[in-house]
Parts: sequence; C-alpha cells; structure tokens
Amino acid sequence: MLIYPLHFVKVVKSGLEAAIIEAIARKPKGHDFVISRRAPQAAVGRHMNVTGG
Repeated sequence: MLIYPLHFVKVVKSGLEAAIIEAIARKPKGHDFVISRRAPQAAVGRHMNVTGG
C-alpha cells in the first residue's frame, strides 16, 4: 500500500527540482580572488581554523 499517491510524489519532486535549479542559478559563477577589488587590506587577523576551514 502506498502512503502517498504517485501524483503527489511527482509534485513534490518537481518542486524540489525547481528549488535546486533556482538555487544553482543564484550561485556565483566564480570567486573574486583579486584582493585589490575587495579591500585594501591583503590579510585578515585570523587563521583558517578559526574561520572554520
């Protein structure tokens, strides 16, 4: 016995797919690693492990 009708599963899947596609579309195409365009300071006062990386 199915808990959910199959048409409901398709609706949920299509909504999930739409959300994933929309999120990917918002993702930046790359990262801006040129420091002079972001800030005059070339370094931050913490190590990567403090940042969480």
